Amino acid sequence: MFPASHRLKSLAVFRRLHQFRAVFRHAGFMMLAVPVPDYPDKPEVTERLLSAPVQFGVVISKKVHKSAVVRNRIRRRWREVIRRDVLPLLPTEGAVTVKKRKKPCRAFIYIVRQQAVSMNFEVFRQAICQSALEVFEKVDVKSTEGLQT
Repeated sequence: MFPASHRLKSLAVFRRLHQFRAVFRHAGFMMLAVPVPDYPDKPEVTERLLSAPVQFGVVISKKVHKSAVVRNRIRRRWREVIRRDVLPLLPTEGAVTVKKRKKPCRAFIYIVRQQAVSMNFEVFRQAICQSALEVFEKVDVKSTEGLQT
């Protein structure tokens, strides 16, 4: 099961999707990074946010597929890949630095596109793993041996 501590449930973050820039684009999805806000007058809040575990969220609109069954299948596949392949690459606590931005990020949102419907699980898995390897700055190299295509 996908750990609750790594689920992005903040409705405020999902509502501000247009403010975040894509850090990885693929035919089947787009990955957005949510930077850790800096509170200069409240360093304890910034420190707490930096030490929180990394969270992941997924957005699949009805434009991708009208059937909820298909959208839920994609969502379940995505959760399984994140749980099994991406979470072991990340540190257990703390934000992750994104290569392109050099800023710590604690939340990542995947926006699924229509091409993901026709992708088989292995291609979908490889694409998500590739996004993690390209985006995250500090990745455990020992855990990545089985992920290369």
